[in-house]
Amino acid sequence: MRRDRYVSALVVLLVILGVLPWSGAAAATSFEFGFRGGLSMGKITGADAEGIVSIEDYDMTLSGKFDGYRPGFCGGVYMMAHFTEMIGLRLEALYVMKGGKGEVDGTINDPGYGLLPFSADVTFKLNYIELPLLAVLTVPLGEAVKFNVMAGPAVAFCTSSKLNIELGIMGYFIDQTEDIGEEVTGTDIGLVFGGGFAFDAGRVDLFVDGRWTFGLSSIDDTGEDLDVKNSALSFMGGIAIPIGATE
Repeated sequence: MRRDRYVSALVVLLVILGVLPWSGAAAATSFEFGFRGGLSMGKITGADAEGIVSIEDYDMTLSGKFDGYRPGFCGGVYMMAHFTEMIGLRLEALYVMKGGKGEVDGTINDPGYGLLPFSADVTFKLNYIELPLLAVLTVPLGEAVKFNVMAGPAVAFCTSSKLNIELGIMGYFIDQTEDIGEEVTGTDIGLVFGGGFAFDAGRVDLFVDGRWTFGLSSIDDTGEDLDVKNSALSFMGGIAIPIGATE
């Protein structure tokens, strides 16, 4: 089953996240701790991103392609080990708002008028605690500016999953939110690629970066074996604080 494959992958990734940073700590020349925060633009991808949902309270059926971005917050803390001036390993703990949006067509069953067609705005509100483990390559561009390239795996744990539908029909406006936790997997595995700039500000560094995170595992937990994945484009800034160097 798909769930069994992803549980196995999750166990392996958790071992890497837990062991690798500390197994290489003795080889590190310096460390830093930091805070980061910014904007996440979540999007639903996959072969089955065009799907069907239902809202029991209003007897609706919706279908459409959810290809829009959901803006939200992303941010958290990180710890990084520098092995040389150019190579480092960074473990992050982030809160990330993902999901996606779409404009869909549907019908609603009205007792007096029967099935009525309508269009609606649909937003998947999927929020996660995400743990990326990133290899970082640093290229000096001058005495006070560095360019960073990052890549690595990430595992995310879903903290909430909701579906919001906004529609207007026959003079009525409906803004309905449903919990879809039973239809979304609790974990999500992905890959992260990105880059950014760091600026020497004396005792600390200031940085800005962007990244693309795309899902490797389907988040569908309906039993229909749908190919539906998370992706997110994120832009963050923050502060990096050196916490000492090894001898």
